[in-house]
Amino acid sequence: AVRSGARVQTMTGHRGPVRSVAISEDASIVVSGSQDETIGIWEVATGTQIQKLEGHTASVNSVALSADASTLASNSSDNTIGLWDVKSGARIRTLKEDDMRFYGIALALDASIVASGSTSGTICIWEVSSGRQIQAVEGHSEAINAVVLSADGSTAASCSDDHTICIWEVRTGTLRKTLTGHTDWVLTIALAPDGHMLASASADATIGVWNVREGTQVATMSRDAKFISVAMSADGGFVAASAQNDTVAVWEVQAGQRIYAQQKAKAAEKAAKKARQAIEDEEEIARKPTEEEEAAARKAAEAEVEAARKAAEKEAARKAAAHEAARKATEEEAARKVAQREAARKATEEKAAADEVARKAAEHAAASNAAEHEAARKCMLLMEVARKATEEELARKAAEHEAARKAAEHEAATKDSSVEEKNQATRRLEQEMSQLKSQEEIAALKWEISKHETSMKAKIGEKGGLEEKNQAIK
Repeated sequence: AVRSGARVQTMTGHRGPVRSVAISEDASIVVSGSQDETIGIWEVATGTQIQKLEGHTASVNSVALSADASTLASNSSDNTIGLWDVKSGARIRTLKEDDMRFYGIALALDASIVASGSTSGTICIWEVSSGRQIQAVEGHSEAINAVVLSADGSTAASCSDDHTICIWEVRTGTLRKTLTGHTDWVLTIALAPDGHMLASASADATIGVWNVREGTQVATMSRDAKFISVAMSADGGFVAASAQNDTVAVWEVQAGQRIYAQQKAKAAEKAAKKARQAIEDEEEIARKPTEEEEAAARKAAEAEVEAARKAAEKEAARKAAAHEAARKATEEEAARKVAQREAARKATEEKAAADEVARKAAEHAAASNAAEHEAARKCMLLMEVARKATEEELARKAAEHEAARKAAEHEAATKDSSVEEKNQATRRLEQEMSQLKSQEEIAALKWEISKHETSMKAKIGEKGGLEEKNQAIK
């Protein structure tokens, strides 16, 4: 407990040194990153390890928890950043940048963004949900040792071997302040939740407290140990730090006084110092890759480049094939439309030709019908004239016959002609009457022919055949 300094729980299970620890806001869960390449998740009340996360291939140097302790971020010497689901222990995403070795990790309280610093002095910030890098900012001249984020995720702070602390605006990547005052490496920092106060621990054996808004150092505490970790209370009123001599101390910022300190026995101190030195030596070796590692990294990078090139060529070939297929489909569609237009044009022309033939046939039929009607009319007129002439001729001859008969009767009466003369006159009269009857029959026959021709013309007009009409008339 902080107030009494009593150890509340001891958790064991790692096979190597523990490099980083994070605790949930409700102090129910502790997360640890170890040099044994694993991450441990522990229950504070019982000290039981509830999850062991494996996946990194080198030392896990930093860990960070979201506010609800559902998401975990880790940083490893294998040059990757892991994002994990705390409940299931599943690895959600792996973040990596070529040619970059990362130190320090910071996770926004809502797990929306994660930030880490590299040995080249670059800070990278990613969007957790997509794994997309949203910022890569440069401001330090040497390796970055730690990165922290404000509670709202709007401000980031970083510390470096170049003895400085940089304050950044996350959204734009703008460097807002550079805090100077330490005379050696700044090993770690802690930012108050509101982002206004910051504490730093340096290899120059001091703890610094800074006003972030003004960019000024408001307090300097302790000069008797090399502190390697630091934490700040939520209100910025207290700072806690641990040193290489196994001392844990707590200061009240406003008074600048140490209110608590605990140190182990001398033997334990020497052992711890020796172990720390061994760890520092290992860290130094880890920071300077061997020739074999460099060759392997170079070979891996070349393999990745070659794989990317082949993938790009394959993608280009796929796009070219798709483009060619689209072009052919477009040409075929254009040809089909041209054929359709040509067929439609021909059909239109053929219909127009057929309509013209039909029109001319109709005109010819109308003309033929008109001519036939005119001929029939004239024929009927002629027949009517002939009939009237025949009737007049018959009437004239009948009158002449009647006159002759009367004359004969008169002559017979006056001259008392002989019977022979009477008989001759009678025979002549009979012959003339016979002739008159023959002429009447001829006229009647002509009238029947006229009626028959009219009937035939009507029938021929219904059939519409010019040749048949001519044959019928003949």
